This record gives sequence, C-alpha cells and structure tokens, in this order.
Amino acid sequence: MERKNIVLFVILASMISFVLSSLDYPPISKLVSSQLQLSNSQSGLITSVYFIPYASMQIPSGFLADRYGAGKTLLAGSFVMALAPFLFIAGGNYDAILLSRAIAGASGGMVFPSSVRLISSWFPKNELSGAMSFFGTANGAGQLVASFLLPLLILGINWRPPLIFTILISLLTSALAILPARWHTKLDMTLMRNQTFSIRGIFTRNMFALMLPNFASLAVIFGVFAWSSIFLTTTLHISNSLAGAVVALIGVATIVGSFLGGVSDRRLGSRITLGVSMILLMVFTVLFSFTDSILFAILSILGIGFGANLYFAPDFSLIPYASKQGILSAGATFGVFNTLSNLGSVISPVLFGVILDWSGSFRIGYGVLAAFASLGIIGTALISLKSLNYPSQ
Repeated sequence: MERKNIVLFVILASMISFVLSSLDYPPISKLVSSQLQLSNSQSGLITSVYFIPYASMQIPSGFLADRYGAGKTLLAGSFVMALAPFLFIAGGNYDAILLSRAIAGASGGMVFPSSVRLISSWFPKNELSGAMSFFGTANGAGQLVASFLLPLLILGINWRPPLIFTILISLLTSALAILPARWHTKLDMTLMRNQTFSIRGIFTRNMFALMLPNFASLAVIFGVFAWSSIFLTTTLHISNSLAGAVVALIGVATIVGSFLGGVSDRRLGSRITLGVSMILLMVFTVLFSFTDSILFAILSILGIGFGANLYFAPDFSLIPYASKQGILSAGATFGVFNTLSNLGSVISPVLFGVILDWSGSFRIGYGVLAAFASLGIIGTALISLKSLNYPSQ
C-alpha cells in the first residue's frame, strides 16, 4: 500500500513536469516573438511542434513500457525532457527553439504512456477510476504553474527564468522517478516474460470512441493556452501578468473537474460524464470568444477548464481495457490512443495562428476550437461498455 501511494505521487509529479514542459512557451511567446520578429503562424508552430514528436513517440514508448517496465521508461523520458530547454536558452534563435521543443516533445511522449501503464498495473480495476481522478489533477496543477507562476518569473524583458524553472522542476521529478524504475508489480514481471504483442487487437471501436473526447479536450485546451493571453491583452487591454492569471484559472477548474469526474463516473456512469464534459467544453469556448470584461473571461475560462477535465477519469480508466488484449497491452493501447488524440494538440495552435493571420478574428479561431469539442460528443455516443475487455474476477 505504501509503495502504491508513492508511485502515484511520483506519477503526479512527473505529469506536472510534463505539462509544464509542454506549456512553458505560451507565457513567454509574446516576448520571444517580439525579440525574434516572428509571425503569428511561426509562434503557433513553436507551440505545435512540441506535439508532433510527442505524438510520434506514443506507440513506441507504450510498447517499451509494456515490455521493459513503465518505471524505467518514465525515468528515461523525464531525464531527457529536463535537458531539452537548455537548447532553447543557449540557441536563442528560431531554429534552435523549434529543435528544443521537438526534443522536449519526444521525451515528453515517453512520460504519458508509461504513467498510464504504471497506474493500471499498480491499481486494480475497482480503484482505477479514483486513481485516474488524482492523475488528472496533475494537468490542472501543471497548467496553473505554467499560466500563473511562469509569467511572474519574466524579469523585465528576460524570458529565460521561466525556462530555467522548468529545467529545475524536471530534474527533480526525474530523480523521483528512480523509485518506480526499481519496483515491479507481479503484472510487470508477467509482461516482461510474455513479450507477445498484436497491434491489430488495439484498433477497436472503443479505442477510437474513447480517443475522440481526449482529442477534443486537447485541441481546445492547447488552442486556448496558446492564444488566450494575447487575446485578453488585445481585447481588454490588460497586462500580460493579469492575462496569465486569468488563463491560469483553467488549472484550478481542471483540478476540480478531474475530482468530480471520478465521483460522477461512479454515480452517474461513464457515458453521461463524458457527454456533459464535452457539451460544457463546447459551450464555454464559444462564450469565451465574446469576452468583454475580466469577470466574463474568468467565468468562461473556469467553464472551459472544468469541461476539459471532467471526462478524464472515466475516459482514462476505460482505455486500458479497450483493446482485445486488455490490460496486458495497456501501454501500447494508450500509445495509439494518445497518438491520435494529440493530433488536436498539433493542429489547433497553428490553425488558430493561421486564422488570425488570414482574418484577424479571434472569434473565428475560438469557433473552430468549439467545433473540435463537438467531436467528443460523437465519441461518447460510440462507446460500447459491454465490449470492454475487463480481467476475470
């Protein structure tokens, strides 16, 4: 029991570090873009380029987590992720920044699948939804630090301190990851002995259906994080720090949403929880585009954050059982699931930037993000709970 709780704590710390790594650019984007004279499309690409190698690493790292141990995979990914921002700082030009973000994305792509594999192997089915609700709070905590704390670390016109902070946090969490790398459950030992793997068994109706809400949430959240600070400073004529504080409230709302998602999953069921989550995400994204005051912006941001993570516990507690092999290929299944999901992370920030360059309208950009959310509603309708491959009791 003590080791199980320690593993969960290490996973939460690693996920906070991962979210911080993925979101450390938006708070400094306006300053970096100004100094390097980047267009909106180029700035959007810096955000999006993280998720291209991140998505490409999901399947390989999920397979590695299944075959060689999720703890070791988590440790390797966390350590490389901690080193990536050095290139951003040392290079100081557009090409170096893109390369730094790509390396951070590739290593971050090892953190998420191995974390899901660790949770599914350390916690039994009847405890998995509750563990996933805690797991989901790491998204909110990381978003809170990225949006609120990182802007405060910008000293004058110096964008480097936020990146240095990211490095220090990542090094600390990679040190903590040594513990699960040394511990193995009985399931881990079974997997290491039985190394058979079938990719065809992963591509099930449930895997695709569960993927769509995750795709929708990621598309909206990373589109919002990439452009909302600039939107608020432009529309409401407020400071960068105040805009960052408003956007940081997404983190608070996602923490609450993750906890309540676990409660709702147990009381109302997975499909109802998923459906409500996606509807809230779509509605509040549209409302945010009509922001005309700080209060309206705060209420809309809270709604977006809550809707964006209410789905997390039911969705992520079902995905380990979505393949024909069930939990034996949980890491690889999640790798495929998250590869497809993160197309939303890649597309939405750069698409938003292209829309701004073309039309100059933030409202159109947020309308496109809301359209992404509607895909999550379709996925909810396609889930077949009866065909999930639960282990025999």
